[in-house]
Amino acid sequence: MFVQVADAPTYMEPREPVVALVVDGDALVYPRAILMWHKIVNDTADGVPVTVTFCPLCNIGITFLRTVGDQELTFGTSGMLRNSDLVMWDRQTQSFWEQITCEALAGDFAADETVLAQLPSSIMAWETFVSAYPDGQLLEREVNEYGSPVRPYDSPPYAGYDNVDQRAFLFRCGLMIIWSPLQEC
Repeated sequence: MFVQVADAPTYMEPREPVVALVVDGDALVYPRAILMWHKIVNDTADGVPVTVTFCPLCNIGITFLRTVGDQELTFGTSGMLRNSDLVMWDRQTQSFWEQITCEALAGDFAADETVLAQLPSSIMAWETFVSAYPDGQLLEREVNEYGSPVRPYDSPPYAGYDNVDQRAFLFRCGLMIIWSPLQEC
């Protein structure tokens, strides 16, 4: 459920990292604390089917259109990794997709070397989003019937992965580090 920025809950700290997505003037923001636990949000922005993803192991948020041709897809987490990156799957064809590259790895779409169309998004501080998009909308934490969060959103599920001095688990690619992917906003 989304709420207007002006009605944001008090748990949103000014420097809290969020993934911001703007589609045709519709400004939506997804707190990293939520994405850290759920990893994938299938959504609609201004009538456009989109998916917002976050890989906690590499601290990267990627957004893309969830349509291929005329087929609308719904994504979930596969529980697998490729080079320390989240591997997603679509529920319609059971194809596997790499989060960072948005390319099909296995399944119906892999044979055609299909790549999902990425959308521009940014990881920024909550206060930056509020300043830039005062009419934006915030994805709220999921709560149970008693109003309590369904996950401990204030505690990262992967202890130690936010250590900037540690190389990412299973990451084999060579990088010229200008900015650490684990560095905060």
